Amino acid sequence: MLTAIDENGQVVNLLEIEVKELTGKYFCPSCKSELFIKNGEIKMLHFAHKSLKACDLWLENESEQHLGLKKALYQWFKKTDKVEIEAYIPEFKQRPDLLVNDTIAIEIQCSHL
Repeated sequence: MLTAIDENGQVVNLLEIEVKELTGKYFCPSCKSELFIKNGEIKMLHFAHKSLKACDLWLENESEQHLGLKKALYQWFKKTDKVEIEAYIPEFKQRPDLLVNDTIAIEIQCSHL
């Protein structure tokens, strides 16, 4: 997951912040449980739940390909449109990968169907 809520209640978007700026605790925008920051060599920087027991949105276990495509599409849309990453839509209880111009929800599928 690329977004979280910080201790001040502000949304933190990892595509818009430097790693050195990440201090304090972060929480899931959906279930409010605490997250930790993963910054390894295999996957790009992202947030992960300490435990998935409280969250029903299943944003975990996104592959490096999925995270990379989400980042590339976010940057592409950002040039000409309003785009939010992992914006929560309460009426559907969903967080699409991208929400463009408040009306178009985009989900990235990276698996063999």
